[in-house]
Amino acid sequence: MKTWHWIALGALTVATVIGQFIESHYWWEAVPGFFAAFGFVGCLALIFGAKTLGKHVVTKDPDYYKEDSE
Repeated sequence: MKTWHWIALGALTVATVIGQFIESHYWWEAVPGFFAAFGFVGCLALIFGAKTLGKHVVTKDPDYYKEDSE
């Protein structure tokens, strides 16, 4: 790996370790089941987002590969 990769990896590791010792509380941590609901909604967003992209971006018309023999 390049030197800047190791520097970035080290910085992220240090930030993660420091973040474990900083105590911060947000309002959503007090809501029971928030993270379960957040994960479920995020999963649905990924599923329907992928289906929408597949339908509108990836899929071709049924006669897309048909040769024009006129």
